[in-house]
Amino acid sequence: MEVERLFHGTSRHDRAATIELHATWLSFLRHHHALGFDRAAEIAELERRLEALRGQFADRYAA
Repeated sequence: MEVERLFHGTSRHDRAATIELHATWLSFLRHHHALGFDRAAEIAELERRLEALRGQFADRYAA
């Protein structure tokens, strides 16, 4: 999944909601990893990319 492609053509409000939705989803995946779902490296990479997007979003729309 390409996290960055999720935001193509979306509004600022939609982007913020999408970032938070994916943060929640990654939290869910991390929880299942603790229960034996073995994709920790992939989840960690997605979390890093999501945090970078969160920072870019905050910088772009800071008033």
